[in-house]
Formats: sequence, C-alpha cells, structure tokens
Amino acid sequence: MTKLLTAIIFLIAVAATNMQTEEIELVANKVIVEEVEQTSSSPPYYDISLLERIPELELTEEEMKLIAMVAFNEAGNQSELGKRLVIDTILNRLEHSAFPDSISKVIHQPNQFSDHTSKLHDDILDLVEDECMKRTNEDVIFFQRYNYSSFGEPLLIEGAHFFNSLEDKEVNDE
Repeated sequence: MTKLLTAIIFLIAVAATNMQTEEIELVANKVIVEEVEQTSSSPPYYDISLLERIPELELTEEEMKLIAMVAFNEAGNQSELGKRLVIDTILNRLEHSAFPDSISKVIHQPNQFSDHTSKLHDDILDLVEDECMKRTNEDVIFFQRYNYSSFGEPLLIEGAHFFNSLEDKEVNDE
C-alpha cells in the first residue's frame, strides 16, 4: 500500500512540472503494477490501457503531416487498411537498418513514393498517429500497384496494392 500512496503523491508533485501526462501515467502505472504484484497472491493485474496510449515513435508534427500526405497520394482511393499499410511501410523502413534514419530521407529516396505535396487530410493524419502507437503490420517494407515487387518477399494484397516484406512470409491473398 505504501507504493500506491507514493504513486499518488508523485502524481500530485509532478503535476506542476513539464513532465508529459503520458510519462506520469506510465510511471504511476509501473508503481501500481509493482504494488499489485507484491501484495496479491493472484496473478498480477496489468492495466495496459495506459501503455497503449504512449506512442511507440515520437515524430514531429511535420513528419506526421508528411507521412499523411504520402499516404493520401499513394492510397487515397484505397481502404483504411490500405492507407494504414502504406503508413506502416514508411514507419517500418524508418526502423529498419537497410533504410535511412529519418522520415524525410525515407520518403525522399529516389523512386520510392509518389508526390507528397497534396492537401493534408485530417483523417489520414489520425491514422498516422494511430500507427505510431501500434502498427497494423510490422513486416511491410515495399508495396506497389497490381503486382508484387521484385524486392523482398510477397506478404499480402490489400486493394490494388501488393505488399512485400524483407523476410519470408506466407502470402495472404484475401
């Protein structure tokens, strides 16, 4: 119980600081989980709802807008899943050692993505924010229209886009 009270006092103490709300919730959640583990004979209860709201990637607003514009130009006429997979392609490349280490460099690689100077669409920006928190697909690295790329391994088809990974994956042609 002492740790739980400490967590509550901690929350009150940092409320006036520059610490982000998500950071405060994560610290408090960690302390509460430790308290439950120590005081309960039943399996520990993990409230992962707080953890799911904390972005996996911290991108600037400009980077998120750039991804959203590319996703619209590449998949504006595709399903929401198709748009998410295009977003995931960019984010997965960012985290893969074979690709550049910035959103701008990933997007501006020659012959990789179409024009990205379109009007910003808030609904697609929302999808970018969602995918930064939890990816729909962590394997997509390449995509193109109407057939699989010669790069990587065929992964799945969504709408008119054929997605590839860098690893052997079972093809899902649903």
